[in-house]
Amino acid sequence: KPALQAELSKELQLYYDHIVATLRSPDCPRKTSTLQHVASDPGLQQLLPYFTRFIHAEVAASLKSLPRLASTLRLAAALLANPHFSLEPYLHQLLPALLTLTLGKPLHAKPAKPSVPPPIDPATDHWSLRAAAAALTARLARSFHANYASLQPRITQTLLAAFLDPAKPPPTHFGAIAGLAALGPRVLAAVWIPHVPAYVAALRDALAGTSKKHRRFEIARVAAALVAAVAAVAEAGVMELKGEPAVAKAEAEDVEMEEDGVVAKEEEEE
Repeated sequence: KPALQAELSKELQLYYDHIVATLRSPDCPRKTSTLQHVASDPGLQQLLPYFTRFIHAEVAASLKSLPRLASTLRLAAALLANPHFSLEPYLHQLLPALLTLTLGKPLHAKPAKPSVPPPIDPATDHWSLRAAAAALTARLARSFHANYASLQPRITQTLLAAFLDPAKPPPTHFGAIAGLAALGPRVLAAVWIPHVPAYVAALRDALAGTSKKHRRFEIARVAAALVAAVAAVAEAGVMELKGEPAVAKAEAEDVEMEEDGVVAKEEEEE
């Protein structure tokens, strides 16, 4: 429990313990209603430092438990949704946790024999979790941009650095693309699009260089995210895609379709 325990009334301490127990329970039917209460109750400001400290610690301690990470992310979303909360003093705890959920490796226990493609479940799938964390990170940046002008540029640079690091695994690159896309097409056009052609070339080489089903599926998920992000830039009219970016988009679509064809063929054979 947080070291601030002595400052809470018995009633608030019991309520905090109830929230934590509910979040950690895998099948608690009251989880949604409990989080809705957190997102709307004006009388919980005193619990805010407890909640943000819990989020920071829980993410660090639960990197191989997707259900716990998903519940923790839902709590962060509830805090941000509550109009009565003042979150500025706790950004230093919330932001690193959200970026870990977006970019971290690993965010799940490695299965003994992974299926291809893995089952997609918003509560347990790390791809969905990363995309949701990316969206919440962008929302946090927009909410506090007026008071912290450097916040979004710092987030952008963190995401871009993860995307450009060839040592990072495909899930981290996926999270970086999702995070940059969540910041909007202007951010994508300004800082990300110039790097797309070289990245797609590396992506095609990575696909050609591996026969591992799980890794090929990961590469295809990254390619799909990349195609969607480039399309968002074009659809927003921020810039007209010509030359290398347009070719890179087409090549990324080929990577995605190529792996989709492999998976479909394998499923037919099974």
